[in-house]
Amino acid sequence: MNPPFKIILSSIGVLITISALCAAQPHFYIDGIWVYLICATAASGILLFIIYLIKTKIRIHNQLLVERENQRFRTDFVIHAGREFRTPLTVIRTTIEKLKGNSEYKLTRTDIQHLRNSSAMLMQMVEQLADFKEIGHDFPGIGKGDILEMADIPINKELLVMVVESDRQLADVIRRDLMRFMSAVVADGIDVAKKAVSMRPSAIIIDTELDGINAYDLVHQIKSNPATTQIPVILISDFDNSRSLLRAIRSEADDYLPKPFNCEVLTALVMKKIKAIREQSAKPAENIDAPKAPLFEKRADKLFLERLDKIIDSYIDDPDFDVNALSEQLSISRAQLYNKVKSLRGMTPVEYLRDVRLTKAAALLKKGNLSVKEVRAMVGMTDPTNFNRRFKEKFKICPTDCH
Repeated sequence: MNPPFKIILSSIGVLITISALCAAQPHFYIDGIWVYLICATAASGILLFIIYLIKTKIRIHNQLLVERENQRFRTDFVIHAGREFRTPLTVIRTTIEKLKGNSEYKLTRTDIQHLRNSSAMLMQMVEQLADFKEIGHDFPGIGKGDILEMADIPINKELLVMVVESDRQLADVIRRDLMRFMSAVVADGIDVAKKAVSMRPSAIIIDTELDGINAYDLVHQIKSNPATTQIPVILISDFDNSRSLLRAIRSEADDYLPKPFNCEVLTALVMKKIKAIREQSAKPAENIDAPKAPLFEKRADKLFLERLDKIIDSYIDDPDFDVNALSEQLSISRAQLYNKVKSLRGMTPVEYLRDVRLTKAAALLKKGNLSVKEVRAMVGMTDPTNFNRRFKEKFKICPTDCH
């Protein structure tokens, strides 16, 4: 039994004994000093008991605070660990999807390095989870050496995507996947809004987990500037709870993608947003512009169109060069030529051949040093009536008005 309890019980016992004696012996007398001593003892016992209760309450309160802090730490740790797992998983998942989706794809040295780094990061996190009691809030990062650069050639070099990502490894994986179709640069988040004004990227990818930078403030800076407001912005994040997801949805960003993700999905999303923005802001082309190529092309289609245009340019001054001759030069049937040109240029081979000739004729006439007759001969359209009619149909002006 605790001492305060012994004292208070003893004091109560003494008081009960005195009360009993007084009741049994009406003339029972106790010296005044003993009365004081007994009362003081009882009061001391009661006071000690009260102090004991207060100390007990304080101790329990402190224990609850410690337990609450430990619980908060465990919760924060789990949330943080979940976030940290998503980045290496994104790198690994992207590489696996490339191998699964393309039987001809071979792992590069950079892919292998990224996989090695990501697996080491995951192993380190697993070990930290096993030693949960010894670790603090922060995860020590793995050593990040120089990322091996790949000689990727984008299909559309005029398109530029800015990747705002603090993790260099993930940034390089995203960049290299984008480089299959367009140009891409990586930024760490510093002065991104200013860089966007000078570089005018076609799209911007921003990770919400930037070192020391509020990604949503960055998005606001980009969208509030008239010079960059039309640039599509895509957020990538852990979105570990509905609140963070709701914040992304309500933000000024054009779209978002949760980790872990497949980089091919991110690239497709970027391409879709660029295409949508281009279609919305597209203005009528000038009358004498060359035919517009698709925004994105498959590499095989790009090579086919390059070969097609090269052959047409080589025979453009030959009035007898027609679709039959073109299909022979390409070593494909007329039906295959029709399907290819129709799907890639939106015109039949006859229309496309005529369109190329008329476009070149317009460019030559704009120089002003050649006559209409000379230009007709140079583009293989020797019939003046047909040339004038087709030219006016396309450009809404007569050939002679181009001088």
